[in-house]
Order: sequence, then C-alpha cells, then structure tokens
Amino acid sequence: MTIQEVERQSGMTRANIRFYEEKGLLTPQRQPNGYRDYSAADVETLRRVRLLRSLDISIDTIRALQSGERTLEAVLAERERRWNDAKGRAGDAEALCQRMRQDGAQYATLDAEKYLRPQPEAQRLYHPAGQADQRPYAFTPWRRLLAFNLDYELCLLLLYAVLSLGFHVNITRGSGLLSLLHAYLALMLQLLIEPWLLHRFGTTPGKALMGIYIETESGERPTCAQARARTWKRFWYGLGANIPILGLVRMWQKGYRPCQDCEPCAWDSENELVCLIHDRKAWRGWSMAAAYAGFAAASVLLSSAAALPPCRGRLTVPQFARNYNMLADFYGDETNWRLDETGAWEDITPADVFIVRIGEEIGRPDWQFTLDADGYIQRAELGADYRNCDGMVWISTLEDQTLLGTLSLVCAQPGVHAWSFAPQRITQAFKQQSDTGSVRMTYQGVSIAYDCAYQGFAAAGTALIPVETENEARMHLSIRIGDESH
Repeated sequence: MTIQEVERQSGMTRANIRFYEEKGLLTPQRQPNGYRDYSAADVETLRRVRLLRSLDISIDTIRALQSGERTLEAVLAERERRWNDAKGRAGDAEALCQRMRQDGAQYATLDAEKYLRPQPEAQRLYHPAGQADQRPYAFTPWRRLLAFNLDYELCLLLLYAVLSLGFHVNITRGSGLLSLLHAYLALMLQLLIEPWLLHRFGTTPGKALMGIYIETESGERPTCAQARARTWKRFWYGLGANIPILGLVRMWQKGYRPCQDCEPCAWDSENELVCLIHDRKAWRGWSMAAAYAGFAAASVLLSSAAALPPCRGRLTVPQFARNYNMLADFYGDETNWRLDETGAWEDITPADVFIVRIGEEIGRPDWQFTLDADGYIQRAELGADYRNCDGMVWISTLEDQTLLGTLSLVCAQPGVHAWSFAPQRITQAFKQQSDTGSVRMTYQGVSIAYDCAYQGFAAAGTALIPVETENEARMHLSIRIGDESH
C-alpha cells in the first residue's frame, strides 16, 4: 500500500513514518521504481509504536520489545510506576496501562487499534512524545525555493553593484539577451559563494532568513567538498542548468516531488547531508517580503548611482567632455556625437559603418565655454540659428545633446548623491518643459535655460522637418554656475 494509505490507517504523519523507518522500527519493501510498498504488518507496527509512544515509552525500549529483549509486562509496570509520580496526564496514562495489563497484553499479539479507538484517555494522550519523533527536515519546497531565490537576488544585486559603480553600466536598459546574461552571471556567482557559506556557517543569508540550515547526518557542518558537490548537483539535477522549460521540469521532479513525499533531495542524500528547518515562525515570511522590497529599492539606488558622472565638483573642459561621453554611453545615445578633450565634437563611428545624421549638412554647433581664472567652467552654451534651409534639410533640435550637457554639469555638483536621484528628476523636468519649447530650472546652484523656436518646420521627436521653403529655427542652451544674477 502507498504511504498515503499508511498515513490514513496509522494516524501518523509522513514525517513520523519516515522517522521510524530511519530508526529501524519498520522496513517496508521497495518497488522496482524505488517507491516504498507498505504491508498490513507495517501499519500494525506503526499503530503499536504510536500507542507505546503515547505512553512516553522510548524508541530504544520499543526496539527492545520488537527484538524480544524485554517484555511488555515489565515495560508497562515500569511505565506505570513512573506515572504514579506524575500529575496531570499521569492519571490517563496510568488508567491505560492498567487496562492493558488487566487484558494481559503482549507485544507480539498486541491489538493497538483496540486501545487507540476514541476514548477519553487515548484522545488526551495521543502522541505526546511521538509528535517530536521526526527530525526537523525542511520538507517545504516553497520555503526552500524562496530561500534559494533570495540568495540569487543577493548575488544579482552584487553583480549590479559591480557593473553600476565600477563600470557605469545602465542596468535598467538592455535587451532580453543581456538580461539573460546577467541572470547566468549572478547564478555562477552564487555557485561559487554558496559552498563557502555552507561550509563556514551551515547556511546562507536566504536559508538563514527562512530558518533552514544544512548539516551532515552526524550533525556537523558540511565539508568544502560536500558543500561544493551539493551546490553543483542542485544546479544540474534540480535546476536543469537553468535552461528554460527543462529547469521547471527538473525542479518539479527532483525538488518538489521528493519534498512532498518527505524524501531528501538527491543533492542532499548523495552527499550524506540533511536539510533541516529551525522553525516556521510568521516573522520569517514578513522578513522575506521586506528583503525583496529592499532588493528592489537597492536596484533603483544603484541605477541612480551609476548615472552620476565620474568627474565631480568644479569641472574643466576635459572633465566636462569626459562626463558627457560617459552619460552618452550610459543612456545609449546613438548619434555618435562625442567630445574630445577640447570640448569639440569627434566622430566615433567605425570606418565600415555609414550613418546619416540629421542636421549634418549644415554643420553641428560647438559648445562654448566661459572659464574662471582657474580654468574651471563657469558657463556652458550650445546653440544654433538656421534660416532658409531650402526646404530640404532636416535639423536636430539638440534636445538630447542639451540634456546630456545639463546632466554632465549639474550632476557633478557636490550636493548631488545617489539618493538624491538627480539624473531622474532633471530628466523628467526637462522632458516635461521641453515639450513647450522652453526649459527653465535651477538645481544645486546651477541655472539651466533652453529655448527651441522655429517656423516653417514640423516637429518629429528631436528633429525638425521642413514644410516650407522659407523657414528658420533657433536652438540655444545656457548652463550657468550660480543664480541668474551671477
């Protein structure tokens, strides 16, 4: 019979049954597919164990009864004497012991069901000791999955920190393929870090938060070899190398189903390890939710920090150019308009690539800088004035270049930090005002003024399309350190 039938007939949980198997109190047969095949004798054994454990008779004593080393009469008499000294439950246990003795009960012929039938003393005594007859195995697939994902999110956050702070990579943009690459890199990082954590602490941050820890069958922390083998076997067997579809199938077959059957996962049993759970307190679930919220907030903060230009404080022209070029790469400016150390435009287009740029036919306006006595930028301007373009030339509004120049100077100010979200705020305010053709704002002591006026053109994003033969357009940006009266 199946374990579900055994649970129903014996009145025990699956975890209890597995525990008694581990202790050698019953040995069910194995089917060719590896599943256990329980007999009626196994069920009767479990009923006897349940009855005797309800009397607080030890497992060693039950094992001695099974082997014939002790008699049930002697054990019950001993148990009765011990209960005579107890209070509360002692009366119920004593009454049941007396009844069994009066019936002349012997272990070999003990009808446990007779004494387990609903009756006051049996109901009150149901499994007082047997409730603890199970190692605290973590047969909780969803809890284990959440713990694993939390560790993965930590590794992903670490990866994002390196990319954002070390290389100014915009983690919020990129293709699905790039996101998949980030996911695999984070997973590889987890595969390297987790074995050391298991060997050193017996758990990981995610597992610790969920009350889960890993140890050997003797109760010790895993060795380096055991922890490494467990981590990589779970990657191959349990996650299917994170291959779509295959990963889900493997998680179901090798992770979820064994936990549902109270069986250890292969990556634990094959390495002589056990996955245990400390407790299931409600605060752990709330802590998990808070942790995921913290990850989301940290990702936003990292993105904001990555958007800050490398040169801070008062800027020289080469530093301004460096900031501009970094931000152009960060936000994916595809115009290939970059600045050299003198602040002049340079072409970074590969020789084998041909690009048609809007406004190139009539030239690109250069940045104009006003410097103080020490060579630091006091004012930066970008402007162009087009008239009578023969109705053939599309021209740029310089909006993208204007915004990048604004961020290059404003975000360099000492008062701008990652938690101020200055790039996002400036970009949002600039986009909202630029729709009207005019921008006016002051941020961290820097005044920005941008105007785009035209006639005979139609706006198309950040370009102007001529619609009349006689037309004119004027774009001008002024970024000034200090207020308007400076």
